[in-house]
Amino acid sequence: MHVDDGLCGGDTYFLAQLKKLETKFPFGSKKSQNFVFTGIESTQNNDHSITMSQEKYITKINPIHIQPQRKAQLDLPVTERERQDLRALIGSLQYASVNTRPDLSSRLSFLQSDINKATIETLIQGNKVLHEAKRHKNTTIRIQSIPMERIRVLAFSDASFASQKQPESHDHGNTRRYCQKSCMPRKPNQLGLQENTTGRNQYFVSRNNISQYHSRSTFMA
Repeated sequence: MHVDDGLCGGDTYFLAQLKKLETKFPFGSKKSQNFVFTGIESTQNNDHSITMSQEKYITKINPIHIQPQRKAQLDLPVTERERQDLRALIGSLQYASVNTRPDLSSRLSFLQSDINKATIETLIQGNKVLHEAKRHKNTTIRIQSIPMERIRVLAFSDASFASQKQPESHDHGNTRRYCQKSCMPRKPNQLGLQENTTGRNQYFVSRNNISQYHSRSTFMA
């Protein structure tokens, strides 16, 4: 039987059960506290928080090669080979984006929407995103414990009229927050987003013990 790489963690009871499992299915190499897993450099700190980075992974990503005579022709459609290179670059950066580099998400989204109609300018923009990623390659994500009593869930969505290159007919968005009865606001037009803070909303809808807040525009929330 073949078992691929695995990532796990737990308390003393979990570790004890893991040792029992290992007596029947011996593991290969084992690493803890500081290791690289699927291209993600992970370090567990003294306070048990975990710091994640993809500095080495991002450093190894190659830019798209553009022939010098084509760089000046920004509106020129790309060749199929160049389109393939663009997809490869976006895919590589997307893996970093979903794990440790959310700051790249927006620009990658624009690039993805342009793949089928890509031009030389699109390739140049792709290389610029890669350059930006490498310039801040030491960016990290820190995962830490949050006490259950402090957890809140906030769902946010907005119309894309302010981010589209060619605005469409969408003219509003909405914000919704769901919380238990204990975190209901003192007044119908106030929404506590975190301790000791309140926010205003356009109108308020309540149903059973779950409160729902809606705003026609996030600029009004």
